[in-house]
Amino acid sequence: MYATVKQLGKRKNHIGEKEIELAGSPETLRQLIMEVVTASVKEFNHSLDKHAIFMYLTEEELENRAALGKVGFKEKHNTTKEDEQKAAERALLAFEDGLYKVLINKQEIESLDAKLTVQEDDRLVFIKLTMLSGRMW
Repeated sequence: MYATVKQLGKRKNHIGEKEIELAGSPETLRQLIMEVVTASVKEFNHSLDKHAIFMYLTEEELENRAALGKVGFKEKHNTTKEDEQKAAERALLAFEDGLYKVLINKQEIESLDAKLTVQEDDRLVFIKLTMLSGRMW
């Protein structure tokens, strides 16, 4: 499955596409979100354990990051490991609060308990809905 994160209201709204491997075959959006969050938290926590003595970018990494619009070493300033269960609960609450939308193959999934049939090459899109802030004149 391929996941993409998009953010409305930005000049470059496409953050990047990433191939993700799910442990099982989720039957509902709730299960899908929990699996994606759990996999992401495991990846994040694992990356905290890696310590590089000398940071560098290969030519391919440099080109990929430039295409995404940000070149950096991905330094982690927060070294606290995340709890998988709490992260999944926050992601589900954020969906219920309308902070992001989920599309599978360009079809919006509106309910956490909606039945899904997930295929291997499906495209999963998370659209972050940003809040407007500022003064009103």
